[in-house]
Amino acid sequence: MFSREYYEAEFTAYPDVVTLKEMRKMLGGISEKKALGLLHDKRIRSFYIDGRYLIPKICIVDYLTEDNEIPKAKYQGKKKPVRRRKPGTGCIRQLTENLWEG
Repeated sequence: MFSREYYEAEFTAYPDVVTLKEMRKMLGGISEKKALGLLHDKRIRSFYIDGRYLIPKICIVDYLTEDNEIPKAKYQGKKKPVRRRKPGTGCIRQLTENLWEG
């Protein structure tokens, strides 16, 4: 893990408030899904204004310098419950002689 001063020097080319695309580049080219997950989980603080995310650069530095513990999965060690229909619900129809759709 690098120091706060390292990241502040590394990100001097970026403005004080960055967009989602710039944040992804700062974090090493992570996917958009991963970046949005960090924002939705409030692991990186941001503002959502006029349909776009604005992220203060200092919040990205805070995220990179803190001890980021990965949260435990909701169903860790257990199987995820299966959603099943109630008996008698749904429908089935015959498309061709040997093809059915349900």
